Amino acid sequence: MFRSRFFGLCIATLLIGVAAIVPSVARADLLIDDFSTPNPAEIFIILGVAAPYVSPDPTLLKQDDPAILGGERDLFADVIGTPGMTSVVASVGWRNAGGYGLLEFGTLSSPGSMLVLQYDGDDADIPGPPAQLVDNLGLGGVDLTEGGQNVGIVISMQSCDGVLSTGLDVRVLATGPSGSASLETNLANSPVPISYYLPLSAFTTSGTFGFDDVDSLTFTFNADATPNTDLELLSIRMVAVPEPGTMSLLGLGLAGLGACGCQRGRRLGARKIGG
Repeated sequence: MFRSRFFGLCIATLLIGVAAIVPSVARADLLIDDFSTPNPAEIFIILGVAAPYVSPDPTLLKQDDPAILGGERDLFADVIGTPGMTSVVASVGWRNAGGYGLLEFGTLSSPGSMLVLQYDGDDADIPGPPAQLVDNLGLGGVDLTEGGQNVGIVISMQSCDGVLSTGLDVRVLATGPSGSASLETNLANSPVPISYYLPLSAFTTSGTFGFDDVDSLTFTFNADATPNTDLELLSIRMVAVPEPGTMSLLGLGLAGLGACGCQRGRRLGARKIGG
């Protein structure tokens, strides 16, 4: 009995591992953000020194570009606690040497900081100090599924360095006129380029929410404000169904785990795709 369960577990682990490294996104149907604006990059730093060198905490950077979902990116950096010298450093913009856009976010020693990306159209957030995000539901009921084609979100990173063994804590919130959808997950650490797939089916919904009628979309990275956390974010996209081969491999892997008596926890982890 033990040998058969052990063999089943090994096969399941192997299949899931193969599914994780096989490129699984057939095509990207809707770009949320590729961080190619502005050019050159703008940099803001939250400091904890005497005026006039103090940056407000939280710090809000609003940037407009027709390519961004809703035409505007709200980038909100918040030190959870009393800011120290360069508690958090962030930059966003085009990298001419590499030919791509990049959002870099790094936190130093305690206290920790979190990064919020909000896409809710051209809204009237409060620049502060202290800065505040105001949800004006400015997307106007955008269809993130594009007629039912898109079934997941792909977050692509140049690198991901969360201190916790579980990786980087990420929370996603979508709101609509009569409900919302949320997901809390962990993105596995990786020193090399990697993408993470978040299926819409994994979200918890309330009311009569539908991803075909969305008024705002918010991503919170390092939501637990763990110090010494860094990330390099390349893009966020809505995508269609992953390639059938990968889905089959993943299904076999999960089936093998089920046969071994393993159960999924309530906290959903994002799958790695590519790398």
